[in-house]
Formats: sequence, structure tokens, C-alpha cells
Amino acid sequence: MSILCKLFVEHESVRETLLDRIMARLASMTSVGHYLALLEQLTKEEARLQPYLPKIRQFLEHVQHLSIPSATHLLTLLLPIAQWDMAFRDSLMLFLRKAMLNKREDLRVIAVRGAVQLLCVSQSRGVAPAFLYEILGLVRRCLTLSSQHKLAFYQHVVLALDQYPSLGDHLIEVLGRHLLRYVDQTKLRLGDCMQGAQVTEPIHWLIKACATAYRSTSEDQSYRATFCDTLTALATAIATKELEDFYLSPTSHYGFADESQQKNYVQAMLLISSFESLIELCLAMARTDGTAHMVPVIGQLHERVAQFTETVRKQFTDAKGKKNAHAALHCDVCILAPSTVCSMDDLLAASTRHQLRKLQTAMAHVDLAQIAHDQLATLGRLLLSRLDRTSIAGTADHEKKEKLKGKSMVMYAVEALDQLLAAYLLRQGDAVDIGAFMFEIAPRGAAAAASRTAAGRDAVQPLDFLAQVLQDLIACEYVKEARIMAKVLYDLHGHVEHSHLRTNLVQFAAEASKFDNLALAKDMTALLSALNWDLEHIGFLQTLAKNIHHELGAVTTLPEGLPPVEMANDEEIRLFRGSLKNTLGGSQELLRECERAFKELDWLFAEFRSEYGRKPDVPADLNATMAAFENRVARRLATVLDALCIFTQALVKPQIMGSVFRTFTHAFATLNSLMQIKVALGGRADESFTAVVRTGSQLHELMGLLQNAIEMEQMTKLKLPDLMKTKGAEKRKRKKDEEDDEEEEEEVDAPDAGQDRVEAALAKAQRKVKTQSRLASALVQQAEQFDVHVISLSEKNKHLRRYIKRSSVRDFRLDVTSLTRLIERGQQNGDESDEDEDGVPKKKRARRS
Repeated sequence: MSILCKLFVEHESVRETLLDRIMARLASMTSVGHYLALLEQLTKEEARLQPYLPKIRQFLEHVQHLSIPSATHLLTLLLPIAQWDMAFRDSLMLFLRKAMLNKREDLRVIAVRGAVQLLCVSQSRGVAPAFLYEILGLVRRCLTLSSQHKLAFYQHVVLALDQYPSLGDHLIEVLGRHLLRYVDQTKLRLGDCMQGAQVTEPIHWLIKACATAYRSTSEDQSYRATFCDTLTALATAIATKELEDFYLSPTSHYGFADESQQKNYVQAMLLISSFESLIELCLAMARTDGTAHMVPVIGQLHERVAQFTETVRKQFTDAKGKKNAHAALHCDVCILAPSTVCSMDDLLAASTRHQLRKLQTAMAHVDLAQIAHDQLATLGRLLLSRLDRTSIAGTADHEKKEKLKGKSMVMYAVEALDQLLAAYLLRQGDAVDIGAFMFEIAPRGAAAAASRTAAGRDAVQPLDFLAQVLQDLIACEYVKEARIMAKVLYDLHGHVEHSHLRTNLVQFAAEASKFDNLALAKDMTALLSALNWDLEHIGFLQTLAKNIHHELGAVTTLPEGLPPVEMANDEEIRLFRGSLKNTLGGSQELLRECERAFKELDWLFAEFRSEYGRKPDVPADLNATMAAFENRVARRLATVLDALCIFTQALVKPQIMGSVFRTFTHAFATLNSLMQIKVALGGRADESFTAVVRTGSQLHELMGLLQNAIEMEQMTKLKLPDLMKTKGAEKRKRKKDEEDDEEEEEEVDAPDAGQDRVEAALAKAQRKVKTQSRLASALVQQAEQFDVHVISLSEKNKHLRRYIKRSSVRDFRLDVTSLTRLIERGQQNGDESDEDEDGVPKKKRARRS
């Protein structure tokens, strides 16, 4: 995409064509991600886009046909144009107004997000007051939509205010006046916010949006004092009220058994959530205005929240009508009240069971629309506090002594931390600020003493602490959780400062005599290889990785990023071939590694085709880029094919013949894809590509070994030694029974039983032949296609002619009828041998009386 952007900047002749291609892809609604990224770069070229503004306005017609994430992204890209083009501004405002009145729910959500984004764009660059008032008119219209759309609007306003605090002066009056429709100085009118058991006004999110806007307003804002006085009086008045004052009885049932219980439950959750959002608003007013009299009011509100929650919990009934005081409620940190996360620090003194229940409910709703930065940080600190050395060791000992089943706090804290960091990256859009966030949630105190550096007493290296957590998890045999923590470290090491991470991990890995889990060993070596290494340390790391894998007796690849010292290409794949184990497990492991490499190459080919097309016409200035791409793919493919050649010569086993066929077919298909691109480009074959052709030709010749292996296996099966032995025994027994009439009836069914076993074995052999024939036929077809490509390339590359060898490999298909004749012939030979054996004089047995 960067190349196409450069073409747009440098060459005027391709600009209109490029915009047409982007518009055509948006109209098709398939794989629009790359094209939106390209459009984002093009919109930054304001001067060059000026002549094509009428065409760009047509992009608005495709917004309504895209998914909500893609449509939101497209609007975000186009909104800056409205600041310097009046015609585009009018088209955009008209589109947003029509979308808000549309019957489609998803289109209304897109319009709400677009209005908030347009308001954000107005703060990044100065706009005329008239345009700002027009945007605020759209904002007021959002407040007249349905509950679902108002909830989406409040959530995006909270996120926008975190990013653009200057919006607070514009939004506090709009949101505050809307809030006063449901509250006054003495009452919180929840009845106006509900219709039956449905919430028509998400007032808890409205109060939260007001609190976020209030924190951002300036002291000279005209509406600020009025809003503060009204909400202060409201908080003081309702802080002393009981549940009955809100038309809810402590003896009523709350749940989902019937409509009345559901209405009580929804109203109670809305009340508790509104109290918690009101606490957040009171905290904001106390911090900005220094109103000390709000502190006792906040304490009273906390007490009411705890009291109301406990009452609802005791009276909660499940869908079957039974009371369940241990059920997780929405107010435990939920979709209705994510602001509860602010009080997570109070959980440290609670029981482990209560902590786990609160965490599970909280993490179920952690996404960018439901939780703010400070809440993410508070939750992250709580999770890391559950992962210190004492907690991990204590939990492991308790699980062993009590033989507990299920997920413990340590297990859940590791999984939740991974989910939390993913939510933060999704919220930010990139990993630029992840380092500051990790330092913000890093533990303080004794738990982090081992991770402190000389930078200061309270300075903590978060990744060093996580490395210590990883070692503790491995020591306590938390294998799954250790793999998750290794993945977290792998994702963060390039974006977060660390001082002793490499030293600690290497020392731990060197002291570990043996890893009992292959997957964990691979994750550890991948993590170690991703760190920055000096040339003199690469040999040590390779030896360490080799020792780990060889102790497990497994055939595997070194992680990418671990080249030999003399090579500079860090994308080379190196296979350990010195100690390949001639076992079924080792063979299957190598097949899996090769399949993984082939899948990566298929993805690279797909990306190449999406950028250049199936018959690419690459510009002259891209020759260097194409050469680098081809060289990288060719070197990786040649290495894997070389490993398959060694595998074919030494480790082919009948038990895994089906897997071998599929892997070889995939290998030749991938090789043919590379050669097809080479034929289309018509370039010269360099050293790396010649190595691919040479290895592919060698693999083609070695396919004869597969045929021999199949034929040997089939001949082994055709002899049917067990059945022949059984048949000979039955024949001798029948001859004996002719002399003994008394045992004749007992031997009547024996031939039939033997015949059934013969038929079952024959059917099984026929099915196996058909399966192998089908797989082998596909393999032969791909191999013949390889021959065709080699012939085509040899016209311009004469040195490739040595690899044109007519295949001596026959089609592997065997006729089922011929298989039957072979079996019958084997049985007939067995009968003759039995007759010869019976013809030898033997001592007669004594006849039983």
C-alpha cells in the first residue's frame, strides 16, 4: 500500500484510476481493510486531492453498505475533508441527517458514531462557529433516538472526551439539560427512564458522560455552576433514601422468572448503576471545585450501593423460580455499570471467591465501548496484584492439598490480563502508548521488589515483573498459563522498556534441566529469539534451543529470528537434521512443521496477488521489491523442500501415508504457485530460485519411494498370514473330524467365521487402496504441473534444462479387482502348501472312544 501511495503522489496520471479502484472495491464490500488503509494515506495529500473532490464525495454512497466497523473507519477518513471543502461538508451533513432517520438500526449507529467523530475533528483544526453549531444540532438529534442508539452515543462521547478534553465546554450544557429531564434537586425519576421491563433512557451512562464532560470544562463555563448546584443537591437528597423511596420493596423478588420480577430487577440494576455513576460525578466535582462537603455524601452513596446490592442479591431468583444468593448480578461490574471498576481496589480485602466472581463479570464486558482508561488501569493493577510469587505458590499448594477442580484465581488472572491488554490495544489502535500503560499498572511495594532498578525507589520494570511471574508459573506447573504469559511478553517486549528481561530469562532457561511440555519449550525459545542479541550470544541461544528440543526427543524448527552467525537473513528456516528420530511421532512432528511453513507461504502468495493481481504487471521501479520478495519466499521454500527430501529417503512409514500424500501435494501446489508468478513476470532465475527448482526436481524423483512403500505394504496385506494360518488349521481340523463323527456338529460354523474375517480384511484393504489412490492421483497431478512450469522457464533459463526429467512415476491407483485376484492367488498358494504339508506321513493320533 505504501508503494501505491507513492505512485499517487508522484504520478498524476494514475490518481483517478487509483480512486476508481478503491471505490470499486468498496462497492463490492469484500476485503476493504487494505483499501481503507490506502485511502487514509491519500486523504493526507490535501493539495493533490483537490481536483478529485467530486469523486471523493461519491464515497459517502458506499458507507451505508459496509459493516459498522468499516463504515466508521471510512467516515473517520473522510471527515477531515469537511474542514476545508464546503461542498463535501454539505454532503456529509446531509448524509448524517438522512442516516439518523433511516429505518435500519445499523445505519443509525453509523450516523451516531459519525456525529461524535465529526465533533472530534472540529477540535483538531479550527472551524467556523456556524459549522460547530450545526454539529451540535446533530448531537441534540442523537438524544432523540432509541435507547440503543443513545447508549452508543454516550459511550462514544466518553471516549471522545478522554481524547479531546476541549469538547467538555460544548457538551456539558447539551448533556446537562438532557439529564435535568429525568432528575431535579430532590428526585431521580427512574419511572421516566423505563417502559415495562425495558430501559428507554440509559441514565447511568448519561450521568457518566456528564461526569466525564464536567472534568473537562473550564471554570468560566457559563452552565458549569448551575449544573454543579443541581447535582450536588440531588446527591445530598438521595444519599439518605431507602429502596422503598424508589418504588422497590426489600421483600420483592428480582430475577427472570416472570415479567414483574424482571421489571424489578432491571429497575434495581438501573438504580444501583445510576448511584455508582453519580458517585463518579461527585468525585469529579469534589476534585475540580474543592467542595469538601461532598466527601461524606460520597460515603453515604457507597453505603446505599452496598445495601441495595445485598438486598437484591438475597431476593434474586433464577429462571426456575429458585433463590440464588450467589448468582453474579449486573451491578457486580457489568454492562449496565462499568463505572463499578473504579471501586475494584476495595476487593483486595474481600474473599477469593468474591474477587473471582467480580473479576469474571468485569472481564466479560471489557471492550473499548464500555470501559475507560482509568478503569482499565485499576483493573490491571488488581490482576497483577494476584500474580505475585506468594499468591501463585499459595494457590498451587492449596489446589494440591484440597484437590480442587475448576479455575483458580491465578489461572483466571493470567487469562484476564491477556484479554485486558488486547482491549487496551484495540482501544488505542496501536501499541505506541502501551509502555506508559504498563508502567501505570505495574505493582508497587514488596511484590515488585525483585523488579526494581536503580532508576529510583519506586521505579518498576513491568516486563521484568512479568518475567518473574512466568518463572513462578512454570515452577508451580501452570503450563497453560505460562504459555499465555510467554505470549504476552513476546507481544510487549518491543514496545515496553526493560532492563534485565533477557538476562533473567536466559538464566532461568539455562538452569531448567528439562521442559516437560513441547509447546511451552517452543514458546520459550520463540520469546528468547525475539530479544535483541549480540553476535557472540547467538551461538549460546541456538545451543540452548537445541538442547531444549532434543531433550524432548522431538523434530522441530528453530524459531524464526535465530539464523546461524554467518547469515544475516533473519527469515531463514533451519531444520535440525542431525538427530531425526525414526519414529512415527517424529515423522508426524516434521510433517506438521512443514505444513505450518506452507500455510505461511500461501498467505504470502495471497497478499502478493491482492496487490499485483494474478498476472502482475510490475512497474520498473518495483523490481528491487519484487526481487526481495521472490528471494525470501524461494529460500524458505527450498529449505522446507530439502527437509522433505531427507524425510522421504529415511522416514516414510505406512502408518502415516495419508499425511505424507497431503503434505507432498501441498508442497508441490505451493511450489507451482511460486513458479506461476515467475513465469508471469518472465524474469531470470537467480540462485535462490534455482535451488527451489533443484530441490523440487529431487523431490519429484523421490516420489518413486512412496510408490514402492505402497506396493510393499499392499503385498504384505495381500499375504494375509493370520487368515491363512487360521484356514490351514481349520482344514486340518475338518480332516480330523471326518474320522471322528462325534465332533462334526461342533465344527460346522468354524469355516463361516473364518470366511467372515477374510471378507472384512478384504473390505478394509479395498477402502485403504481407494483412499490412497485418490490422494496419490492429486499428488501426481501437481507433480506433472511442476514439470510443465520447469519446461516453460527453461526457454529463458537454459541452466534449468538439466532438471527437466520425464517422470518415471506411475499413477498409484490400483484396481480393486486385481487386488481381489492377488488375494485369491495368495489363498490358493496357501492351500497348496497346506496339502503338501498334509501329505507328509504323520503319526496317527489315538482315537478317542
